Amino acid sequence: MGRELPKDSAESHEMEDVNISDLELVYHVREALTSVQSGDNDNYNQLVAVMHLSGCLDPDNRALLKTSLKALSGAVSYIDISHHESLLVSIFGMSMWNSDPDIMDAMRLYPWLRLMENM
Repeated sequence: MGRELPKDSAESHEMEDVNISDLELVYHVREALTSVQSGDNDNYNQLVAVMHLSGCLDPDNRALLKTSLKALSGAVSYIDISHHESLLVSIFGMSMWNSDPDIMDAMRLYPWLRLMENM
């Protein structure tokens, strides 16, 4: 009864496995943070959207949030309160108690406390 789609059809594409090192991810986050000052908000807005993920997350979104938080921990010195207010609001609005243990681990407070001391 149903029609088989060709293997190269858009509906049959699966997400590719992408191997990015932690350092490359930190550089990507740094670039997203610095690009805001020049008016390029695309990557920054994607980063903020990831920080708004909450509740019972599927494994992909949980991994995305965890990885993004870890990368942000490596890029704390690039956060500027005047340019990254929406990012800071979303991060400080997160509830550790409603998160999975691996997300709580990624939300290590030390880098964020250093940032707060400089504000």
